[in-house]
Amino acid sequence: MLAPSWHTGQIDGKQPENCSPVLARIIKDFIMKLEKANLTGLQGKMPGFIKPIVGPLARFTFFITARVLRECYPEKDGRLWSNRELKKFAHLFEGDVINVSGWEDQDKEGGQYADYFTNKKTYTISNVGEGARGTSGDHGEVVLDLEAALPESYKGSYDTVFNHTTLEHVYDVNTAVKNLCDLSRDMVVLVVPFLQMVHWEPGSYGDYWRFTPFALAKLLENNGLHVLYMSHNDNPLHAVYLFCAATRNPDKWQDHFPRQDELTRADAPGTLAYRHIVR
Repeated sequence: MLAPSWHTGQIDGKQPENCSPVLARIIKDFIMKLEKANLTGLQGKMPGFIKPIVGPLARFTFFITARVLRECYPEKDGRLWSNRELKKFAHLFEGDVINVSGWEDQDKEGGQYADYFTNKKTYTISNVGEGARGTSGDHGEVVLDLEAALPESYKGSYDTVFNHTTLEHVYDVNTAVKNLCDLSRDMVVLVVPFLQMVHWEPGSYGDYWRFTPFALAKLLENNGLHVLYMSHNDNPLHAVYLFCAATRNPDKWQDHFPRQDELTRADAPGTLAYRHIVR
C-alpha cells in the first residue's frame, strides 16, 4: 500500500486568537530554541542530589506552561480543529447526507453539523438506539448498529457519509468501516483519534482503538474508496485527531481538494506531540 497523501491541517501565519502577540512570540521563540537543542545525551546524567529540587520545579513549570499554551492555541483542540477542517469542504457535498452515530448532531461549539452541509438535499442522523448517547430522541433518526450486518435497503442510500470520533468505540472496526462505506454512493468523511486518553461509558460503550494514517487509509481502500485528503492537528496540548475524506469517484473530486504530498516522518502525527513542540 502506498503511504497516504498528507496535509498538516495547520494555519500558517495565523496569530492565536486568545493570546497576546508578545507572549505568543516569546513562547514560540523559546520553543524554537529548544527544538534545536540536543538534550538526548543528558538523559540519566543528572546528579541524584539535584533531582529532589529540580524535579518538582520542572513539573510545576511544565504544568503552568502547558496551561498557558492551551490558552494561546485553542485552535489546536481536536474538536475545534476538525470542525474547521469539515467546514473547508462540507459545502461541496450535495445530495443525501448522513451523520452516522451522530447523537444529537452537536458540534460542541453551539452549532449543528447539519448546518455545515449547506448544499445538502436531505440530512439524516443515525444512532445505535441504546445506551449513553445511543439515541437523540428524534423520531426521524435511523437506528443503525455499526457492528451488525447492514440491511440491503441501506446500501448506497447516501451521497456523503459523515462519522466523527465513533470508530474508536467500536470493537469490530472492520465491519464498522465496511458499513460506513457501503452506506455511501460516493463520499465518506471520517474523524478519528490518533492520540487521546482512554474514554468510555461503563455499561454502554468502550474504547478500543487509535488510528494511524496508514491504518485508516487501508481500511478505506479495502472497501473500494480512494483517500482524497487526510490531515492532523499534531500538538502536545490537546487530543490529536485525523481528518479524512475518501471517495468512490476520485476523478470527480480531484480539483476540489488540495494536492497532497506523501506522508513523511517529519510531518507524521505524533512527531510534535512527543517532542512537546507547538507550531
